[in-house]
Amino acid sequence: VLKPASELYVAATPELFRYLLANGVSNLGLPVDAANQLMQGRFMDALATVGRFGVNTVFGAAGLLDPATDFGLPREPADFGQTLYVWGVPEGAYVELPIFGPSTRRDAVGRVVDYIIDPTTYFGFIVPNTPAAHAFTAVRGLDILNRRAQLAPQLDPLLYSSADSYTELKNSYVQLRRRQLGMEEPADAALPDIFEDPAATQ
Repeated sequence: VLKPASELYVAATPELFRYLLANGVSNLGLPVDAANQLMQGRFMDALATVGRFGVNTVFGAAGLLDPATDFGLPREPADFGQTLYVWGVPEGAYVELPIFGPSTRRDAVGRVVDYIIDPTTYFGFIVPNTPAAHAFTAVRGLDILNRRAQLAPQLDPLLYSSADSYTELKNSYVQLRRRQLGMEEPADAALPDIFEDPAATQ
């Protein structure tokens, strides 16, 4: 469903619009980055993230532009799945989430917590049934299509050109995530998934 919708979205919107949307949503996610950096003990990174948010909000048209990167304040993404890793929580089995796609149990929990601590989650409750609330909901939906379109060059070959797309997607996600976390991955490190038959591995 997302693939044709994202293709239609790309065909119907100019590249500049998609660029500005991605910047704006990225800027809105910075408070969550900062909160996770604090929970991980990365205090200087959290301070830099707060500075980035301030610069882009004030001088970057509410985050639609990204002058902070030019000022030496690039984004340092942080999420609660990463925080759980820092705290020593194991990654758990591989799962595939509706809309969000591949994940692990640890990262799935992280997504829920990130949603809860994200200030923008509560925007619709603060100003319900207003044009601003409806516009914000639309932006969230367009961001999902934007992300799917950005991932298309890497994701589509895995999904539509592989003989075993499930395994390819699982392995690609797990390897990428472990690299993001700085994990040392043994050559034979295999991550179980929730669809695996335990009897088949005994």
